[in-house]
Amino acid sequence: MSNAQGELWPMDRFGRATNAADRARLTPLARRVARAISETYKSRFEEHLHSVYLTGAAARGRRGPVEAFGVLRMTATTV
Repeated sequence: MSNAQGELWPMDRFGRATNAADRARLTPLARRVARAISETYKSRFEEHLHSVYLTGAAARGRRGPVEAFGVLRMTATTV
């Protein structure tokens, strides 16, 4: 199933979004970039970071940029 803009991704039983990203198909360079992106999110948002998702061509083992987005956990005390 393709993800058209505005379409919600399905979730697993733990409430995590699932998509067509496949860690096994990432190139070594894409893995290093994805790890650096994840570490940057972790260092910037610390305990407020819920998860980091890869999307785009590289997440599916194809040529293209490594695209990612972070999901933050916000509480009343963080506002």
